[in-house]
Amino acid sequence: LNDALRRNPRSADALWEMALLYDKHLGFTSEAAQTYASFASLFPSDPRAEKARAATGPQKNNPPEAPAVSEPREVSEADRRAAQEAFLDGLVKQKAGDLRGAMAMYQKTLTLNPRHAEAAYNIAIVHRDQGNLKAALDGFELALALNPAMTRAAYMAAVTCLESRDVASAIRHLQRVIREEPGNARAHYLLALAWKADLSLDKSAAEFETFLKLAPDDPLAREARDWLESYRRKGVAR
Repeated sequence: LNDALRRNPRSADALWEMALLYDKHLGFTSEAAQTYASFASLFPSDPRAEKARAATGPQKNNPPEAPAVSEPREVSEADRRAAQEAFLDGLVKQKAGDLRGAMAMYQKTLTLNPRHAEAAYNIAIVHRDQGNLKAALDGFELALALNPAMTRAAYMAAVTCLESRDVASAIRHLQRVIREEPGNARAHYLLALAWKADLSLDKSAAEFETFLKLAPDDPLAREARDWLESYRRKGVAR
């Protein structure tokens, strides 16, 4: 999909498949809605445009950019407690849909405690949900720098790289996840998609096989089996 869109940004089939990837495989409703909207705008006479318009929801305004985070320093116990209180306030605001307020609380958390990896991660999540992929990736990588064991940050960095069409970086992040969590089925599935986008089909097949061994009843298992059967039968991926 990435290669197809790079070669021809007005490829209806590639754009439609990207929308389905966000919607059906990754569950990223915001990105799916944006891609469906682009499809409906670019290809209004395509038979799929009606489905794209139906799947497109209203878009929200992006939250403000988070200010630069200071370098880690020694944190007093009082600042640590205050940072955690701010972080919990941010969680409440984020759950309530107040992204601006949540961003302010997470940034306050990092100001009080620059080592707070969870705050960096949640700032990245807010940015990603609003489609600000560069800021999201910066946040996930900061979270990883603060806590190298935070594999979910590496996973989400990989997802963000795929959304940004940086397949090589996505593969690197997913390999990091799998080194730490070899039983992470969804990481194997996403790595299979990344290798597929890279046209490394043998590697893609191997990851799909591992995914099926780990999660044979996963909702995505049928699609993985179908792809593998097609690959083995015809020697090409769909």
